[in-house]
Amino acid sequence: MSSRELTEAIEKFLNDDENTRLTPDKNKIIDGKQVRFLLSHLINLHQKFILNTNIDSSYSTFTKHVPSYIVSPKPDNWGTCLCITCLNPQIKAERINQLKHKHSILSGLSSLIGNDLILVASDDKKVEDILKKLNLLKAESFMVTYVEWVQIKSHRSSGLISTKKTMTNEFGVFCSKLSDEIAVSISKEKQNEVERICCH
Repeated sequence: MSSRELTEAIEKFLNDDENTRLTPDKNKIIDGKQVRFLLSHLINLHQKFILNTNIDSSYSTFTKHVPSYIVSPKPDNWGTCLCITCLNPQIKAERINQLKHKHSILSGLSSLIGNDLILVASDDKKVEDILKKLNLLKAESFMVTYVEWVQIKSHRSSGLISTKKTMTNEFGVFCSKLSDEIAVSISKEKQNEVERICCH
């Protein structure tokens, strides 16, 4: 495969909405293209690229061919909150999208959630449908392993430290957690919206 073909294959892969997302700021342009933010670390995306395309490329070669307009986001780049309250339901939503191939019962829920739970938060009807689906799925007892951000005490700090933790629960427990998190996240998003309106 030529260098140009590899560049095109990597660019096509990285322009997929599952791997990157367009910046909310349409004025952020690099080399004539609107900036896209990586949704995962390049190490993970490199592995996914090999699996999805069957193109065997080294990590260093892969990173050299990443387009200039595809960048890692900083927390304030999204225009939305990246705190635990918002991150945990998004991580769980992404886990559902991964599991739908193994458990077809999750397909309906996955299509409701889409790629970005934050975008769904403003649609009250869709949120209601998601919560109904989650309630029905609470009866499912298969085990699911997922990542969650938690706050723990550390001897190195007087306050709580946010850290990623791998959890394994029955899917019903997972659904209950996600339902609660969506409710809290949406409440917070609406509060933020009120504050934004009041400040203008």
